[in-house]
Amino acid sequence: NDLNAYFNGAIGDFTIDFNADFVYNPTDKEGVTPEESDNYDDRNIVTTNSVLNKLAAQKLVVGHELMGGRIDVGAEATFTNRTDETSSNLEEFVPSVSSEARQKAIAGFAEYKRTFAQKYSLTAGLRYEHLNLDFYNNGQLDSEASTVYSELFPSVSFSGVIGKYIQLQFAYNEKISRPSYFSMSNNVTY
Repeated sequence: NDLNAYFNGAIGDFTIDFNADFVYNPTDKEGVTPEESDNYDDRNIVTTNSVLNKLAAQKLVVGHELMGGRIDVGAEATFTNRTDETSSNLEEFVPSVSSEARQKAIAGFAEYKRTFAQKYSLTAGLRYEHLNLDFYNNGQLDSEASTVYSELFPSVSFSGVIGKYIQLQFAYNEKISRPSYFSMSNNVTY
């Protein structure tokens, strides 16, 4: 179940780009693995995996002309919740496990773009992010997988043309890479 709402337009001299997404996505999967043995009884291992993903995300960007260039200022917020439960008919071999990730992220950003002499372009930006992730394994908060951080991420790029044959470009930005929910999970598959 997905829902998306957006507005892209202008009010006076200001451009406005707004979008919001909402996702509610439950999935249930069952797996059957037959085991055949020469020494023991044959059996089927039946596993059930239930996953529920919930997301609410909003982003607003307002733009305006400024000092011969353009400035865009915006904010975004993302709230996610993922639960993942796995159980089996033979607990002694494939134990039941559950995990839950609750994440709240907010960000504010500004970016300025300007072209000089119709052949040079400069873009500079700054982004602030605050994230709070609580990760639970079998109902217990996992402090190693949970995190809270607040960071600034600057970016700058410059491009231009010199003469007929030389093009140049310089770019710098800082980013962060986060693990997937699956990589933090304690779930066992069989």
